[in-house]
Amino acid sequence: ILRTCFNNVFPSGFKIGSASNYVKFESWTDVRQYSAGGGDGVLPPNCACTVSTCSSACLLDSNTVSQTIALTLNVGYSPDLANFILTSGQCKGKSVQEVLDGSNCVVSGSQNCGFTESDVKSCGALINENFDEGDIDEGNLCCPGDPGCP
Repeated sequence: ILRTCFNNVFPSGFKIGSASNYVKFESWTDVRQYSAGGGDGVLPPNCACTVSTCSSACLLDSNTVSQTIALTLNVGYSPDLANFILTSGQCKGKSVQEVLDGSNCVVSGSQNCGFTESDVKSCGALINENFDEGDIDEGNLCCPGDPGCP
């Protein structure tokens, strides 16, 4: 689905980070090329670039960046997901869109996001791993207005 639908879902590509400090993904191959990370870290200053033009410093091996990329893809491919609410963890009661916005703020290196790097990693994982293999619901999300939804 990433390869076959990327241009339809993201006709202009997508950015992670902020308006002034970001990495832009222009194709599905950019997403595949970007190193899936397990370490810590956010974008260093002055990264405003595409995957193909970024310095290696901007293409860091970071779980924070990887979770933000995955959140962006998941919301892009399933726009209604943005309205779902987290039912557990540090972000309980926040919408997926709030977590995505906070994640982009943190990844940009901003200090006033209302989220920490730890929040991005743990809340991002709860969202990104909730519908495992597309047929298992881990129960980390609920629809607004549903009984018991925070």
